[in-house]
Parts: sequence; structure tokens; C-alpha cells
Amino acid sequence: MTPQAKNILTVYAVLAGSILTGFVPKLLFALLAMVLFSAALSMAGSRRRKADIADDTYISGHMTYIIRTIWITCLVGFFSTIAASVYVLSAYNPELLNQCMNDMMAGTVGPDVAICLKNFAEGNWPILLNGTVIAALPLGLYLALRMGRGLNAAFGDKPITNPKTWL
Repeated sequence: MTPQAKNILTVYAVLAGSILTGFVPKLLFALLAMVLFSAALSMAGSRRRKADIADDTYISGHMTYIIRTIWITCLVGFFSTIAASVYVLSAYNPELLNQCMNDMMAGTVGPDVAICLKNFAEGNWPILLNGTVIAALPLGLYLALRMGRGLNAAFGDKPITNPKTWL
């Protein structure tokens, strides 16, 4: 493997690390995922600038591809999150939470909000699950496609043929 390919794979590894870290349901890991995501974008940008100066189209193409992957993923995530929110807000049953909160305000139930949230989540779980799929599936498919193509080219020591493509 050439040093150029290792350079490219390092950026892909940081990006993949940020994506995988983002799935851990802890605040610290979410912050780490944001830092790694920003680091991948920063690394790709600085390496592309260096490659452009050195007239190295191989690294420049891969870095352009990674940068576009990051920005288009953000765009896809924005719209899939809106679609999921519209779905969940139009389909969920708020009465499961409203009744519990009203009982709590009236003093007939103790002040344990966790019980209300548990009842709400249990009663709306199919809707919440569908909303999660609506938000996450487009992102997962898009990232799998882009990362697969990029990694395949990098491992094969090949340039990205069209780094400015949407797919």
C-alpha cells in the first residue's frame, strides 16, 4: 500500500470512527463523535489543499469525495430528520403523556416523570421506531454507498473517477 493510500485511509478511518461513535447512547460519545466528524472534515480539507498545491489529483480527488460525503450526509440527515419529525408528530398518541402528567399535577400520581415517559414510549414505540427508521435509513444507505466506493478505490490504490458526484 502506498503512503498516499495510507494517508487517504486515515481520513476514512477517522470519519468511520465518528459515525460508529455516534451510535453509543452517551453524551460523552456524542461529543467525541462530533469532534471526530469535525476532525475528518478538517483533515480532508487540509490534505486537499496540500494536494492541490502539489498538483496531486489522486489525493485531491479522494479528499474532495470525502468532503462532499460529509456535507451531503448533513443535507440528507437534515431532510430525513424533518420527514421523521413530520411522521412522528402526525402519528403519535400524546394522550399517553398528557393523562399521566395531569394525574401528576392533580397529585393522584407521585412526581416520577420516568413513569410517564415509559408509558409514552411503550404506547408509541411502533411510531417512534418507524420515525427512527425514516431518519436513519437514508443516512445509513448513503454513507454505506459513499464509504464503500471510497474505501474500495483507496484500497485498490485507484483515484475517484468523479469526486464531485452526488452518489
